[in-house]
Amino acid sequence: MVARRPLPFAAACLLALLAIASCGADTPVPSDARPENLRPIASSTTVAPGPPVEPGRLGLLVTSPDVDGSGHLSPDQALDPPRLLIEGVPASTVELAVMAADVDRDRIHWLVTGLDAATTAIDGRDLPPEAIEFQNESGEFGWLPVAVRPARLRVSVLALDSSPAVQTSDASATLDALETQVIDRASLLLRVEDAG
Repeated sequence: MVARRPLPFAAACLLALLAIASCGADTPVPSDARPENLRPIASSTTVAPGPPVEPGRLGLLVTSPDVDGSGHLSPDQALDPPRLLIEGVPASTVELAVMAADVDRDRIHWLVTGLDAATTAIDGRDLPPEAIEFQNESGEFGWLPVAVRPARLRVSVLALDSSPAVQTSDASATLDALETQVIDRASLLLRVEDAG
């Protein structure tokens, strides 16, 4: 009769699982980049959870004609903000905001508020006069070109229930304040890589 050794085998499996689970444990993951916060809509588009969706409405959706089906944005295209197309803005939206952040480096590349709720297209190179651009991570107003590659950018459109009472040009502080006003959001996860 062959003696079984379930305990050492089970212990080895448990140690292997713990080792795998601890990989990358020191790397912080931005809260909006966690899988449980995203619901895929199309190949490069995601919508974060929000309030209950009205019957027959998919929710806020953002796409970009500058991005291919895999979410790739060329380095030349990353010198300027991508053009955005917006659909499904909730009826209770007072205004829209747009933000772009580097997911891996926790850097804000762009923050714009003051966009009319009826906006269906945004060209960051030609914003409407009522738009307010904030300082990016380099201290400049407007888009921060993607200099370090590869990079993953999350570009989000935020539907706000009121106009923000902005007291600062600091994008991080403004984003924190905006979170209490978001009624829906849609995001694109863009990859910027050198041609290889």
